[in-house]
Amino acid sequence: MKKSDLLIMLIDDDTANNFLNKMFLTNYDSKMNIIEFLNGKDALIYLKNSENKMPDLILLDINMPIMNGFEFLEQYQNLDCNITLNMLTTSVDDRDYDKAKLFSKVNNYYTKPLNNDVINEMIISLDNNQF
Repeated sequence: MKKSDLLIMLIDDDTANNFLNKMFLTNYDSKMNIIEFLNGKDALIYLKNSENKMPDLILLDINMPIMNGFEFLEQYQNLDCNITLNMLTTSVDDRDYDKAKLFSKVNNYYTKPLNNDVINEMIISLDNNQF
């Protein structure tokens, strides 16, 4: 299932990872639009501005400077928006997975790297929050 013209927000401080993620996403569907933020603080500023186009999907890393993924989630929970948010991280620590489950707005938890199967699952789940 492909949904064209989706806006995907990447929140990850690793520019190489962002480059690869953008490559995987646009190879999956060339009509995807992707915006990237290197920390949670800048992403929140974007999301709080009602003039900005809201993303259809957020992919959030955990370990970042300035504001990490969990700090982002603490503030994101208070926003009045219903954007599908998935954790996308290198962390395989069960404590991170369990902590992510505590946030009602987290749809799913994936470990890097992205691949077509994971992207397809994310796209399908846009309408079905299933974490």
